[in-house]
Amino acid sequence: MSEEQRRRLSRWGIGPRWAVLSLLYGLAVFLVERRYFPDLEMIWPPQTVGMAMGILLVAAGVVIYFSALRRLHRALAEDSLATDGVYGWMRHPIYSAFIMFLVPGVVLIVRSVLGLTIPVVMYILFRLFIRREERLLAAEFGEEYWAWRRRTNAVLPAPPVERFRPGEKDLLQR
Repeated sequence: MSEEQRRRLSRWGIGPRWAVLSLLYGLAVFLVERRYFPDLEMIWPPQTVGMAMGILLVAAGVVIYFSALRRLHRALAEDSLATDGVYGWMRHPIYSAFIMFLVPGVVLIVRSVLGLTIPVVMYILFRLFIRREERLLAAEFGEEYWAWRRRTNAVLPAPPVERFRPGEKDLLQR
């Protein structure tokens, strides 16, 4: 990656902007819910089931987050593309840890109905911001990146499978 590209995309990628906007939205949701809907609570799943599901999601999110950080730091030190480990199951496991596991887990634990919108907004923000990061990865790693992209989902964990995605390179040009 050139110095220009490295400067344009810090070690943190889209993380700071995405995190701040997600946090502001989450705070607004909880303030609105507490102020205007104090009695609004999830009726399903039952509280003990929701608590158990929430704890499992948070635990999975923590494992994914730290596994991804460890693998990413190694790839950065080697100036290589991380495509194995948790990166073999999803291209953006750090974002996935929050969107798919940590935030939904906390929402289940606190039983916030309006909080269910937070992961949706986080995913929308992720999709808006991630193109720039992916363009830089494609420019740096070329066909290795495209092959990895074809076999892994962005945030939904799934076993690696070769997929045909017509016009995928054109998507990043926009």
